[in-house]
Amino acid sequence: PDSAETATGILMTENRFVFGTMRQGLLALDRQTLEIAWQGAVDPALVVNAPYGRYGSKCVSSEPIRVGGDAVVAVPDGTIRFFDLEKGTEKRKISTGAPYFSSPALFGKNLIAADLSGRIRSWKCEVIK
Repeated sequence: PDSAETATGILMTENRFVFGTMRQGLLALDRQTLEIAWQGAVDPALVVNAPYGRYGSKCVSSEPIRVGGDAVVAVPDGTIRFFDLEKGTEKRKISTGAPYFSSPALFGKNLIAADLSGRIRSWKCEVIK
């Protein structure tokens, strides 16, 4: 891409570099060509994440993690989203109503995420072997 503002780590897979951006949601680059393979859309953030955010920013400020064949992110729009790593299609969205600024984590077969309200949530992930 010509430009993509990011403050997240990069999920590297066999075919993709996947990272959150400050205005373009989640981006995946083809690892060979560095062209945009797909873009995962998110809704506007519920709160502004200064100094990078602006009101209405469609940002992903957490590092994506791999869960099975998906890139999973916790998003400031109050959701946890699962995107297919190869195609970028959104496979699942969990709405919680509170923004996320930290990355989700795996603990055994559970996905754990802490939101801005201080809640720590856990979901069972059946795709984890």
